[in-house]
Amino acid sequence: MPFLQFKDINSKPHQLGTEGAGQMIHGRPILGGPVEGEVDNHDEDLEMLVSEPTYNFALAQALDYLDDPGVLSKVACFCNYAMQLPVVLDQSRMFHNLVMAFGAFQEWFNDENQAFLGRMEQCWQRLVARRVQARVDWAMLQLHQ
Repeated sequence: MPFLQFKDINSKPHQLGTEGAGQMIHGRPILGGPVEGEVDNHDEDLEMLVSEPTYNFALAQALDYLDDPGVLSKVACFCNYAMQLPVVLDQSRMFHNLVMAFGAFQEWFNDENQAFLGRMEQCWQRLVARRVQARVDWAMLQLHQ
């Protein structure tokens, strides 16, 4: 946004922006402010890197202050992955639902096949019990004479 401003709202720093005069003003809280005492090093906790990275003014300043393009690119890559994560999780959920639906269909299909094979077996047993093959053979011999 071409017009940016920082303002305290309810004792919390915010970044405000608009496209121009008379346009809607957008704003978000920023993570900024003095750090008291020693900084706790939690190298495994990277939540601050992906918590509103666009509006995290303190993080942007700290990364700029490091003057290390490698770190900046790794943070940008991590933020990119963090933004993609909800989509990947949603795709995984959809795939899981598809697999579960296919499994349910396969169970239904197997049940239908078993029922069909059961009906066919019953029909075969009735034909055997009534000696249908022998009777058909006799009838064919009679027709050829």
